[in-house]
Amino acid sequence: MNNTTRSLIFFSGLFIIIFYYFSIIPLLPMAFTNEYLYTNYLTFSVIGLFPIVQMGMRKFVLKKYKLGDESLFHLPVHDAKQIHRITFYAIAFLIIMLPITGNKFNFGALKPVHYLIFVGWIAFSELLIFVTYKTTRAYFGKSYILISGIDFRPDFPLGSMLYSHSGVYFYEDFKYYYTEGNTIYLILENEKGRIAVKANEKIISNVSSYLNAQKIKMIKPY
Repeated sequence: MNNTTRSLIFFSGLFIIIFYYFSIIPLLPMAFTNEYLYTNYLTFSVIGLFPIVQMGMRKFVLKKYKLGDESLFHLPVHDAKQIHRITFYAIAFLIIMLPITGNKFNFGALKPVHYLIFVGWIAFSELLIFVTYKTTRAYFGKSYILISGIDFRPDFPLGSMLYSHSGVYFYEDFKYYYTEGNTIYLILENEKGRIAVKANEKIISNVSSYLNAQKIKMIKPY
């Protein structure tokens, strides 16, 4: 998926979240006086709703590329769970913990309920990550690779490279590929990032043959 589309999805999703926030919050007057209600509402808006909105918009953009039975291979994407964990954990900390601890990180100001809320949203983010990697696949078609699934990974396109993001990638978009263990790495042109998929030895051999037929060279980066 190109950066223009990624940026459009990001900023459109951000606008929807801001609109949602300011539309609902007047209906919850007690939120401003109830610290815990407000914290959970804000955390849901950012950790819960924003990834769902982004996923829905990606699905809408990619619906015309559904391959169905035409896909030659469908492989799970290589996991980058640690990156997503850091993102979700950082957001939860900034919303739930930082306002209480302050710039000096005075953790003594935190109450047990703050830790409980934090752990609850961390567990929720782990569920999103689990569902994402359980369902997201790379579908190798005749002219492009489609990555799609119930993908809750938040995408911040400004300055970030692609790493197996949901989207459509035409074979001519790739500069080269290489294999490492049970993973195939396809490197995009112009340093845009890469796609990484997992497979067993037999499937890797078949995929490699197909990529070679698509005139994508196999080059070891070291």
